[in-house]
Amino acid sequence: MQDRVPAQFDDGAELISEVGAAMCTALDQGNAVVLIAIGTHRQLLETELSVRGIDIVEALGTGQYVSLDAPETRSAIIIDDSLDVIRFAEVIGAPIDRAAEQHGRVLIFGDLVPLMYADGKHTGALPGKLVRG
Repeated sequence: MQDRVPAQFDDGAELISEVGAAMCTALDQGNAVVLIAIGTHRQLLETELSVRGIDIVEALGTGQYVSLDAPETRSAIIIDDSLDVIRFAEVIGAPIDRAAEQHGRVLIFGDLVPLMYADGKHTGALPGKLVRG
């Protein structure tokens, strides 16, 4: 069985443009976007959204766009070097649930899983019972 490693989210202009386009499409359609990324990636993507005509302040205010800092989020859900499913549900699941209740579909992008892999915390990075269809 091969070990699966998530694709790295880098700050290449093409990737930022592609992710920004997908986020913009979701927001334009009235769906929500949850971004869990490092500061540089969040800044680049928010700039991309603004260039494409998205009002970031309004989207944040309505809960249509949720932006979480990946290192802070990782610290909040890792307890004693293990993923805490209760904290995961509170810190990540609750904002996703709120966004879904208010806006229907939710598009999620980010750096969290690659950060956990880099830290060696990839076993159980996303427990099956927490993955939603």
